[in-house]
Amino acid sequence: MSEFVESEISGSFVRGRNFGRCPDEHCRAKSPSGKPGKSIEELCTCGKHVCPAPLKEHISFKAESSYNTDYKKWELPTFPKPDPVELPKSIPFESDTCYHQEFKKWDIPTKEVRPTEKFIELPENRDFMTSYQSNYKKWDMPRVEMIKPPHEAINNPNYGSSINSVYRENYQQWDLPEKKVSEPEKYDPIKEDRNFGTAYRTSFQGVTPPVCPVSLLPPIPSPPPGRTTMFWDSISKNWY
Repeated sequence: MSEFVESEISGSFVRGRNFGRCPDEHCRAKSPSGKPGKSIEELCTCGKHVCPAPLKEHISFKAESSYNTDYKKWELPTFPKPDPVELPKSIPFESDTCYHQEFKKWDIPTKEVRPTEKFIELPENRDFMTSYQSNYKKWDMPRVEMIKPPHEAINNPNYGSSINSVYRENYQQWDLPEKKVSEPEKYDPIKEDRNFGTAYRTSFQGVTPPVCPVSLLPPIPSPPPGRTTMFWDSISKNWY
């Protein structure tokens, strides 16, 4: 246990509290180290730690009841073991019956397998020409003579660009005005020197409550039968 817990147990927090006489005062001196320990009520400073309730002794039910008398344990009768009897070996059934005569084994006729027929392709002499094919036959497309460009356009690659038109005169390329891009303004945050404290914060400051020494100790076990209080041995660090 830490020095803080030792200082808490020293008795400064117990001052001013009225404790009655412990009913298990005769068990206080039975500590593992031989030094008398302190009970949970003497160690607790918050008043929330209480010794757990002792475990109740289990008493077996031994009284007689109608159920026990009616449904008691009966002794089963012992039956003698039967003597082993040797059975005769089974003989195969070979006699003739009406069933064997009517439903005898018949010979299955052999299945005739026909040879596979080979497809022989015959020469085709028929004419499949139809009236549609004769009327709408394939015609030769007329040849289209390509117009040759002038001799000046062949030697001069910029021949077409030098020719002016009404469209080019009306819709000529205009120079766009340059757009002035303004520089983004730099944001300089104003230094805040104000104090946002309130009268409540200055008057009622947070106070951390003191830690109860019992909460820093191991879990409290249940007292043994016949006792209601557990004691803490600060030397061996155990409950007894």
